[in-house]
Amino acid sequence: MATLKGYKKVGSPFTNDSETVKVTYDFSVDAGAVGALDVLLAEQNCVITGFYMVVETAATSGGSMTLDVGITGDTNLLLADLAVASMTAGSLHKPTIVEGTPNVLPMPVKLASAAKVLFEIKTATLLTGKMHMYFTVQRY
Repeated sequence: MATLKGYKKVGSPFTNDSETVKVTYDFSVDAGAVGALDVLLAEQNCVITGFYMVVETAATSGGSMTLDVGITGDTNLLLADLAVASMTAGSLHKPTIVEGTPNVLPMPVKLASAAKVLFEIKTATLLTGKMHMYFTVQRY
């Protein structure tokens, strides 16, 4: 599996403090092929207690591209089927509401040691775009 150039490791074994990590997807650096890209790797057991994504440069696609952000085994846990048309410059995207439970976000998200967070481009390639993802992580 490919990784983002700005890929990060979280859950340092030397602290139990909360950390906020910024990871950037940039088309000019990471390209826009359909598929999943590694975003974070948990070095130790930890939980994601917060997540959001800000679009700096609008995303465009030659088709009906959608985007998921999630974990191995649940790749759309944090963002599900985010349409390219909604990824305009300056837009803010938060975790997907859990179906059937109004206003309940899928937080916290437990990451076992060596678990990964993924950024998945689906349906069609991206042609432009720069997105900053922010994760608040707590080791336990």
